[in-house]
Amino acid sequence: MKYLCLLSMLWALAVGRHAYAQPFTISVEPLVPSVYVHTSYNLYGGQPFPSNGMIVETKKGVVLIDTPWDTAQTTQLIKWVSTYLKQRVVLAVVTHFHEDRLAGTEVLRRHGARVVSTRLTADLAKKEGFPVPDGILPNDTTLKVGGTSIETYFPGAGHAPDNIVVWLPKQKVLFGGCFIKSYEASSLGNLSDADLASWPAAMRRVHERYPKPAFVVPGHQSWKVTADAPTALPFGHPSLQHTVDMLERKGG
Repeated sequence: MKYLCLLSMLWALAVGRHAYAQPFTISVEPLVPSVYVHTSYNLYGGQPFPSNGMIVETKKGVVLIDTPWDTAQTTQLIKWVSTYLKQRVVLAVVTHFHEDRLAGTEVLRRHGARVVSTRLTADLAKKEGFPVPDGILPNDTTLKVGGTSIETYFPGAGHAPDNIVVWLPKQKVLFGGCFIKSYEASSLGNLSDADLASWPAAMRRVHERYPKPAFVVPGHQSWKVTADAPTALPFGHPSLQHTVDMLERKGG
């Protein structure tokens, strides 16, 4: 495991040297045993901007939470999984219909993986001309893959009308996607499909359902809470609290 973590970190360091050149190169970092954060890149405001997803190892293959931001980086991620985990991607769960969550859908399908989402996500992706996942997920469900439980939960509209979060109960990891902003975010980001009125209440539902996550991974930017980060927060975690604070300032 130590060797695997070292390889992952070296991969991430290599990206640090080359992320500003196109085509972009993914980074992968270990989070907890059998769970990694994959980060892909695209231009936002003329600068490379990171987008996070997750890799979950199971006894039956790898499950991705969201695809990388484009097809080339999705191909890179498939190769990383094969090279370092000696597995293949069997399933990807898409957390909402924007391109930073599902751009690699067809690449994954060509490599034998199934890509799934809620029906609303699939319908919205089709309407926008994006790759369309299999819209088979109930809003709230628990998937079992190779003995690993992966829970999906729709708290209500926020960043998008269809945003779900993903919970790994054994590892106590919450993946917030773009619904939860990094504590280092300076804004709420893309609000073209946001529901600012619904978002705060939806955040509260997430906090009530998952009050003590070990890690919260946002859709963009850092998830690495520092040792001096405040802990006695109404919404528990700095990323959740920061999201709500920004919404209050925005008047949501």
